Amino acid sequence: MNRYLIKFFQIVIALIVVYFLWKGVIWIFHYPTYILPAPSLVSQKLVYLIQSGKIYPHLQITLTEIFAGFLFGSILAMFFGYIFAKKRILHLTITPYIVAFQSIPIVALAPIFIIWFGSGITSKIVICSIIVFFPVMVNTITAISNIEETKKELMCTLNSSFLDNLLRLEIPHSLPYIFSSMKIGMVLAIVGAIVGEFMGADKGLGFLINSSLGLFDTPQLFAVIFILALLGIILYTISSSLESFFIKRGQKI
Repeated sequence: MNRYLIKFFQIVIALIVVYFLWKGVIWIFHYPTYILPAPSLVSQKLVYLIQSGKIYPHLQITLTEIFAGFLFGSILAMFFGYIFAKKRILHLTITPYIVAFQSIPIVALAPIFIIWFGSGITSKIVICSIIVFFPVMVNTITAISNIEETKKELMCTLNSSFLDNLLRLEIPHSLPYIFSSMKIGMVLAIVGAIVGEFMGADKGLGFLINSSLGLFDTPQLFAVIFILALLGIILYTISSSLESFFIKRGQKI
């Protein structure tokens, strides 16, 4: 409990420091509202977005893109990562092409997916899946490849089936690796969704940022950015909690 209280106070202190620094920068440099709005204006806009309900349809769309893309990308990544770890020839043959594809900035690929899948939710899910895929796949390969030979030999001696081997050895051993990449993947999925919405959308937090920019509504722009930052913290915290829960269960198997 004390650990959580310390973290809470650290966050509160950090927010207070940021608030006074923000106010100080505006006071010293006399920035107009359309360049750097006061914290009070941003908080007013944030309250308005929540109370009016304007934010909810956009938040719902973005969350759907994030979760669908994250799940689809993670499942595919774990499947291919497992296959590549088991079949080294496939790993050596195909992985370089995946690395080359992942080296292309998602901003460059997003317009192509908008053309192929349209400006609806499908293209954003594809973008999120792609951005999540690589880190999860690499960690899955590392996890399966790093299982100690003595443990493999023990399972072989016990004449364990494929399912026993998977459930009692490979999955428990892989959980720390996979969850560490999934925490990163969850945050990256937010980036993917917003990039996709920047390129073409009529709803979503990325669309709201674009429309705020076009209208020079900087307080709303900052309010949406604050929501995105808060969303990232919440999703990362949920991922960390799930990691602790499943790793403890995995150790009991």
